[in-house]
Amino acid sequence: MILTLTLVVALAAELAPPSAEEIELWLTYYYLKPRPELTLSSLTVMERELQKTGHSLAGEVDRGGMRSFYARVFAQNDALVEDVAAKLPSLPAEQQAFVREALRRCGTPACAQLIGKSPPSAVNPQGVDPGTLDDSWASFFATGDAKYVREIIEVLAWSELRGEVDRLLTGGAARWSLASNAYQHSRVLAICEEAVRTAVDPTKRLLQEIIDQAKAERAKDPPPEPK
Repeated sequence: MILTLTLVVALAAELAPPSAEEIELWLTYYYLKPRPELTLSSLTVMERELQKTGHSLAGEVDRGGMRSFYARVFAQNDALVEDVAAKLPSLPAEQQAFVREALRRCGTPACAQLIGKSPPSAVNPQGVDPGTLDDSWASFFATGDAKYVREIIEVLAWSELRGEVDRLLTGGAARWSLASNAYQHSRVLAICEEAVRTAVDPTKRLLQEIIDQAKAERAKDPPPEPK
């Protein structure tokens, strides 16, 4: 009887939907602790959280960030794509729209087969703006690939441009997001430290400021980074 009860409790825990806090950590640190099994269940949680702020998952189709995170997760997991193929028709319409956009951006044969297209080499937005920076960060969170952080470092100097509003805003977003993520991610901090060695001003100076600030904040209040 005790064994049966233990088994029931274990199964209930396994079937319980993830919490909003769990999904937030899953999104932020996926590259450190990949859990592709949460991918589909996370959609309902995110839809609920977005609705609290007057947004929807379908609204994320045309915005940077989450669509690219899921695209990179799909790209690393053909078995997950097969699971999505079986369950996609039963998902709510808003979730279907979001998943299809992530699959479109995935770029693998498995994803292309599911959406009925030949695999694209990549989805390359025209120009760089705060939305494409979100795509770069989301791709990093899913993969840990340093190239996505370097894409953001490349436009850091724009934060000091004058007379070019669009570039100034994009550079400001790069500066803020690098500071935030260098604090949250030891890997981002390490990538910044590597980049600063060969950078030239103003990028070098701005990067050093970000590095110093992140180290001070991490020492004072360590982030919830998985070990």
